[in-house]
Amino acid sequence: MIETFCLVRTSRNGPLLLAAVPFDLASADALGLDQPVLLDYQGEQVVGFVAVTSEQIRNVPEVPPAASVLAAGFGSSDVVAAIARDNAAALQVARDLVGNQLALRDAAWHWDRARLTVTLDQEAGDQREAIRDRLATAFRAEIRFAWPGGEEVPDLGQVPEAGPGREESAESP
Repeated sequence: MIETFCLVRTSRNGPLLLAAVPFDLASADALGLDQPVLLDYQGEQVVGFVAVTSEQIRNVPEVPPAASVLAAGFGSSDVVAAIARDNAAALQVARDLVGNQLALRDAAWHWDRARLTVTLDQEAGDQREAIRDRLATAFRAEIRFAWPGGEEVPDLGQVPEAGPGREESAESP
């Protein structure tokens, strides 16, 4: 039997890991690009995501795989349970860091672990930036807040209507 492989990451900037894919999962749609996978990595179960599918790999390196895929996709109860465990662990760490300053309701990682959304019982007000800095340093991720009835919208900056050297004139056609 020919073993199938894919390349996975456990975070956006994490290294690519060669992962062995069991025969029963090799043809699953759940192994598509950016799909979550449950990995056996260094003796622990870790959530990752597919960065390069098996169809995209031309030559498999002559090295043993660093991880094994145990389950794949949001349709897998094992993957969903592992994601829920990671979110609960992040919520506990956030509560430990914030203390009694704010009541935290939930925490949810973005699929690539580059962003953590923390749900508050109410809007944070003036404390928000200090708490965001503390959490961002601890999690090494972008922190966004949500609360009942609202959430932060990322500030993408203002896009100027006329760029440098493109000032509009009434004489222009």
